[in-house]
Amino acid sequence: MGMNTNACDVLHRLHGPDGRHGRTTLDAEAGRIADGLEQATLPRAEWTHRAHVLAATALVRRHGGAEALARLRLAIPRYNEATGTANTDTSGYHDTLTVFYTWAIERLVAGGLSTLAILWHPLTSPSAPRSWWDRETLLSPEARRSFVPSTLALPGDPAPTDLVERDHLVLTG
Repeated sequence: MGMNTNACDVLHRLHGPDGRHGRTTLDAEAGRIADGLEQATLPRAEWTHRAHVLAATALVRRHGGAEALARLRLAIPRYNEATGTANTDTSGYHDTLTVFYTWAIERLVAGGLSTLAILWHPLTSPSAPRSWWDRETLLSPEARRSFVPSTLALPGDPAPTDLVERDHLVLTG
């Protein structure tokens, strides 16, 4: 019981009493990663899938989904170039995945989830996009260069198309 109590105490300190409210150590880390991404100062070794999710979460919380997407679309390619990662048809920035994860995180933030819950949510797992796109589409140069609508969603299924439309308004509005 002592070990369980200590683990609960640690989670309570890090994530608030119910994991949903208040600024946490993980939120601070997410903010640091987002700032490092936007300033292209985050050490390359720290730029992992987890860091992508945390940066997007921080930016969605700060700016909303459409503005966060606009910022990520600028920041990730610039960060890649600054850290020696080429943005090509087979590596580096991937627009369809950026749209997908930003859309998913926006939905989770709107649902009141904590940063920890978002990080562990199935929608933010590395395999989640395979529920919306076939492998061939995700690996295509077109999907890397610009958003490609879902190839697997049925009409009426939730899909990130609306976020792309709102991002377009941010960029042109």
